[in-house]
Amino acid sequence: MTPPSAIRSVGFRALLATQFLGAFNDNAFRLVVSLAAVRLMPTPEARSLYVALAGGLMTLPYVLFSTYAGYLADRFSKKRLMVAWKLLEVAVMLLAAVAFWLRSPPFMVAVVFLMGAQSALFSPCKYGILPETLPDQELSRGNGAMQMWTFLAIILGTAAGGRLAGLFAEHRVACAAVFVAIAILGTLTSLAVTPVPAAGSRQPFEPLFWKGALDTFRQVRADRALLLCILGSAFFWCLGALFQMNILLYARDPMGLDETHTAYLLTAVALGIGLGSQLAGRWSGEKVEFGLVPLGALTLGLFSIWLSFSFNSYGLTLAVLFMLGVGSAFYDLPLGTYVQQRSPADAKGRVLACSAFLANGGIVAMAGLFWLLQSVLHLGAPLTFLAVGLGSMLVVYYICRLLPEFLLRFLIWLGTHSLYRIRIVGGEYIPRNGGALLV
Repeated sequence: MTPPSAIRSVGFRALLATQFLGAFNDNAFRLVVSLAAVRLMPTPEARSLYVALAGGLMTLPYVLFSTYAGYLADRFSKKRLMVAWKLLEVAVMLLAAVAFWLRSPPFMVAVVFLMGAQSALFSPCKYGILPETLPDQELSRGNGAMQMWTFLAIILGTAAGGRLAGLFAEHRVACAAVFVAIAILGTLTSLAVTPVPAAGSRQPFEPLFWKGALDTFRQVRADRALLLCILGSAFFWCLGALFQMNILLYARDPMGLDETHTAYLLTAVALGIGLGSQLAGRWSGEKVEFGLVPLGALTLGLFSIWLSFSFNSYGLTLAVLFMLGVGSAFYDLPLGTYVQQRSPADAKGRVLACSAFLANGGIVAMAGLFWLLQSVLHLGAPLTFLAVGLGSMLVVYYICRLLPEFLLRFLIWLGTHSLYRIRIVGGEYIPRNGGALLV
């Protein structure tokens, strides 16, 4: 008798719902604040600075608090911590209501920082609980589902954020009520997440966040494959942060779009990532398929370069952004899944926190780079996308040179998925690590 799939369990669906609601709130709120800045700030330099602040302060807490979040995730039950962090989200959204009522940009930016802190504390729990509740053969599909629902939330949150930003001046109380209600609903869904015991880590608490991250990084360095996946994923998120900030200026100049149409551009990216994540999880089957990584990087590079020339056509820009989202999912999902799978059972929270520390430290740096490119060097949004595309093409070359087995797996994957239909029987008898005797 085939055992029931853990992906179809009530606990896993509750986890998806909790993540969906949290991601919706994060993205809708940050977009409302960013677009309010673009509308209210009098000069392009002020708009660039404010957008960079909103992006940087949302991710700075991942640098400051990720190691603490990882320590707690390894020490206590991840399900119980998820409930606690969702209650914190309710409190933060109540503060957002006050900021909206006062129409205070500094207060709104401060709440963006607090929202980022809540997300940083929540992150090791939501990803660390996946390998604790899903078997290895369902982990890629589980991550695909998590990514799909996350980016569906980004789609809807971005669309809702665009609409709420357009109505912000006259309906501040209604905006705040939406965010508070969603935070409360997310807290209720977190109660139904599959309970898991504490991982049992006895790692001593390190009060200096950078030292804790560096200690974990030294441990990770002993596993070259795990280290490269963490660094590859960090690079992706840095690139994505620069990309997201640049879209806001790209939409205003040279495209001249309003808030609603700007939100549709971000929605196209999120829709591509959601669909790409589902495809990547399905095509990976019961394993981590690294052959998708160079395919994703190549897609990112080509369509980023195309985007630098597509601003005269709104429809073409939407299509290019959609394909960029698909490429992003192909690149990042195998790397993230491998990090979850490879990390030691009693250190998953710390390893995931270290990964978040590196990624978001780079994202904060990208906020500074974005300000430098736009306000100091006056590079312009189209040329910034061109630079991103050329950088991605260098990454493709580096991946194939450093890890030629990725290129080989990509070619094998491309052949088996385009020329043949292969069905694997008995794959569950092959061990995940080490050799196997085939008779």
